[in-house]
Amino acid sequence: MYGVLREYEVGVSVIDRLVERAQETFIPQLRRQPGFVSYSMMEDAEVQGLITLSVFEDRAGAEESTRLAAAWVKDYVLSLLPSPPRHAVGRFTVHRLEDDKPIGACVLRRYRLHANSARAFADRVSADLVPMLGARKGFAGFFVLDSGGGNLVSFSAFTDRQTATDAEPHTRWWSRAHLSDLVPAAPELISGQVKLHLARAAAR
Repeated sequence: MYGVLREYEVGVSVIDRLVERAQETFIPQLRRQPGFVSYSMMEDAEVQGLITLSVFEDRAGAEESTRLAAAWVKDYVLSLLPSPPRHAVGRFTVHRLEDDKPIGACVLRRYRLHANSARAFADRVSADLVPMLGARKGFAGFFVLDSGGGNLVSFSAFTDRQTATDAEPHTRWWSRAHLSDLVPAAPELISGQVKLHLARAAAR
């Protein structure tokens, strides 16, 4: 599967308006695209931003969603944004979603890896970290998006902020113990409330 990560720089007071406009004018277009799997919007209150993740079955669907998003920003929300959103397209090397769990909070980590380390990263996370988190109450999913050039973003999804907070020290410890030879520096960490999560079969 493939995904598109978009980062919008917006004030906290504008986030709900942006989410509302997405629900009304962007998501209906996105859902009609072949290969659509899911769409999520996460608030990053610390830096006044909104992060979205679109998931598709193939790269063509992911690439087409970037065209749709660019047109949507121009037509509907440009006046709300101080600058255009940044985006990255990539392949999911890890993708586990608990279909019966609502997603209320997410922790995003942005990694810069040593050369040729992406496969080892995905293998270790899949074999050890995901089962460890999956055994915790409130776990809703875990994904790793590889956008190339050693750039990876991981997403830990939980049912609520408290379970995300409780899992954080365990994830941090595991990462230091098992990934330090692959990652030259600590990842950038972003956590926040999931404002919207829409899956192919149903909206949550």
